[in-house]
Amino acid sequence: MADRQAETGHVQTRIDPAAMRVLERAAALLNTMVSGFVTSNALEAAARAIREHERFVLSDRDWELFFGGLVDPPGPNTALREAFATHERMIAKPPAYDLRRRGAGAVASLMASVARLSTESGTL
Repeated sequence: MADRQAETGHVQTRIDPAAMRVLERAAALLNTMVSGFVTSNALEAAARAIREHERFVLSDRDWELFFGGLVDPPGPNTALREAFATHERMIAKPPAYDLRRRGAGAVASLMASVARLSTESGTL
């Protein structure tokens, strides 16, 4: 069986001499190589960026509003009812319109109609 080397990625960057001196000093203080220092800190920053963009935290008030909307959702307002009616007229769908059965295409089409209506009427 042939020896396989682990595949590694490669990152190359150019920085000014002053920035390089800062990195060298920091790496020396931590008794590590500059590449290891940069890699470690880049990975920490990447993990933090991913964490911050993959989840969000609600205040107690916002959580109550969000959860209340899930438990007892408000009915459709006038603009939404008008958008549904316009959508029905524009694409001649039967009156019993159920987005859950129609799928993502129907939702996208409805959203386009809502956007068009709001632009025309200046409501959003």
